[in-house]
Amino acid sequence: MTRRARGSVEYRQSRDGRPGAWWGRFTASDGSRPWVELGTWPNSPQGRARAKETAAHHAPRFKAEGFVAKPQRGPKARLFRLGAPAWWDDYFKHRESLGFNSNEGAYRTHIQPVLDKPWEDINPEDCERLRDALDANALEGKASPKTMFNAWTVFTTAAKAAAGQWKKDKPKKLRVRTDNPCLGIAPPDIDDAKELQWLYPDELLQLLSCPRVPLEARRLYALAVYLFARAGELKALDFSDVDIERGIVSIRVAWDRETNEIKQTKTGNKGIRRFAIERNLLPLLRAMHVEANGAGPVVTMRQQKWWATDLRKHLEAAQIKRAALFRNDATSKRLRFHDLRGTGLTWMAIRGDDPLKIQQRAGHTTFDMTQKYIRTAEAVGEVIGAVFPPLPLTLLSPLNGLANRPNDPQAVDIVVEAPGIEPGSARHRDNLRSRV
Repeated sequence: MTRRARGSVEYRQSRDGRPGAWWGRFTASDGSRPWVELGTWPNSPQGRARAKETAAHHAPRFKAEGFVAKPQRGPKARLFRLGAPAWWDDYFKHRESLGFNSNEGAYRTHIQPVLDKPWEDINPEDCERLRDALDANALEGKASPKTMFNAWTVFTTAAKAAAGQWKKDKPKKLRVRTDNPCLGIAPPDIDDAKELQWLYPDELLQLLSCPRVPLEARRLYALAVYLFARAGELKALDFSDVDIERGIVSIRVAWDRETNEIKQTKTGNKGIRRFAIERNLLPLLRAMHVEANGAGPVVTMRQQKWWATDLRKHLEAAQIKRAALFRNDATSKRLRFHDLRGTGLTWMAIRGDDPLKIQQRAGHTTFDMTQKYIRTAEAVGEVIGAVFPPLPLTLLSPLNGLANRPNDPQAVDIVVEAPGIEPGSARHRDNLRSRV
């Protein structure tokens, strides 16, 4: 009988002083055995059990689907570019050297099957043929119009590089022709942008107060809203970047999901944004600073594929049922983890903050990116209630924190107040407790 694929796991210490992580090794359909990060659980029997459980769950699917991780070097890495013309291979390597995210997937999936010719032979008619094919994919529902527009952007940027017109290739090492065949070609059609979702202040407080949501997740959501940080920036945020005494935070690095390494942020003053922390967030950051002895990462985060799923599960656990947050159709998107950052930026606009201040907090390179939050705020006004409210006191203490997985049964402390005793009073420590 064939043994069921389960993968093998090991704990790896971090080289930069950050928490280590559990990694799993899986056998892919081509016989290779790449390593994949499973999660940042402790190096303990419980952490190993969690890693083994995760590896056993994913191993059969990984083996059926083929490669599970992008090798960084050697002959296996070259398989990912098998069939790509030499110019495109050089282009991808140049982008990697600049620290840009990979766009090889868009090339292999949407460009190469339609237009697999050397740049020297590509003419405007070929560019129009590619554009029409991308439009057809969108009309047939094979991909969203936004995805097709992004693929066109990948192609036109490469066209600039091939013509020696790309500012990121000043030595013109990628230049193979004198003209850009894409000039004057209309791009693929793109729908009006879908409506993005964001949380109202009372909804966020309801989420952050829910005892069924793990404490580490509730803290993460509060930081995402009140610091206006991207997920990768939150994952890389260290207490060395937080000036607790003066109440200032510096967003200067981000986690790169392609390389699983820390890189400089892509926006702001050479990738650095420094600003005053929201007043009502300071008590939480101070409590977390004490717990961590002022060192190490501010938060730990699961693998990226779980971020949005966990958030929506936690919204349901907190009995937040506003339909727009879960609707995913032709006009709107359901709430994503990234929309927590958008929630904070929208709140700034509702509060009446200076637009340039919003742009600086967000790290937007153009004001057009900031205006969408301002337009949303103008449409809503102040009817949603006071923004950036004081955070629930339960976030400050780890005593009620739930470090288990989101789907695990949770033990909850219910505090029963004696008559006349307020949470802030000296007698509050005598509250009656019962465990359920």
